[in-house]
Amino acid sequence: MRYEARVTAYDVLDKVHVVLNARDTTATETDTVDIVVNVAVTVDGRGTDRLDVWCREALLALLEAL
Repeated sequence: MRYEARVTAYDVLDKVHVVLNARDTTATETDTVDIVVNVAVTVDGRGTDRLDVWCREALLALLEAL
């Protein structure tokens, strides 16, 4: 069993968009990759100047959407 997850977050105007794609990348005979989780959330931005705070807020928004 092998899982991979990719989180993408970006800030556009006053909105923060966060996307999670998680996959089961276990090698199989057919070599197909199934998406296990696909979640997207958009929240209002808070105008923070600190990158660590921005990341934490984006991840918390994603966590609440799961």
